[in-house]
Amino acid sequence: MLLALAEQVGFLSAYVLAATALSLLLGCYLAGAFASRTAGAVSGASFAAVYALLYLLVTSEDYALLAGTLGLFAMLAAAMVLTRKIDWYETAKSTGPGGESLCCGVEVMSGVQRQAACFDDYIAGAHSHCKRNEAHP
Repeated sequence: MLLALAEQVGFLSAYVLAATALSLLLGCYLAGAFASRTAGAVSGASFAAVYALLYLLVTSEDYALLAGTLGLFAMLAAAMVLTRKIDWYETAKSTGPGGESLCCGVEVMSGVQRQAACFDDYIAGAHSHCKRNEAHP
């Protein structure tokens, strides 16, 4: 979209139009996915802020390194603040329909996370009743 618009209206206008369209599209989609207009608005605003930072990085020669470093630092700080109360060990566990413990929460996690958690639990003996091959067919 950016390339097609930039040929007609110039880079700045094209970037603003494309970033606005994408932020609105993603915000509306995520509002439906989260079933919350507030979450959609926050997500859309977050994408708009990222696009603004990317524009600053693309157009600034002298301050690109400083702006990028400060942007990454701000995103890391936000992720740390937003996830500080999550009990990561508890979210990896699950129980089956009869209340029996599932090996490392296989139904909850997928892919690399599941493999790493199952391996850690297998080594620690936390789920000695589970066989590693049963968890990963």
